[in-house]
Amino acid sequence: MNGEIANIGSPTETTILQLAKKGKAITKCHSEIKLLLRQPDDPQRRPPDMSKANRILKCSPSLTLDEGVRMMIEWFLQWRSR
Repeated sequence: MNGEIANIGSPTETTILQLAKKGKAITKCHSEIKLLLRQPDDPQRRPPDMSKANRILKCSPSLTLDEGVRMMIEWFLQWRSR
């Protein structure tokens, strides 16, 4: 890619609240999710444009969000226990 920038993500938009709820469900966590006021300069939506990554890297998302979150949590728990 030689210093080029490309978005990596999913074409499906997910809110932070949805992501937090998925993490809680997967980890069976019972903690409270606290919602904070949005910062004035924080964009409400950030849909990634994957076309550049697809073109240059010849790849596209192959995991569901649930699979990716599950894998990330498993990795983190293994890393933390070292």
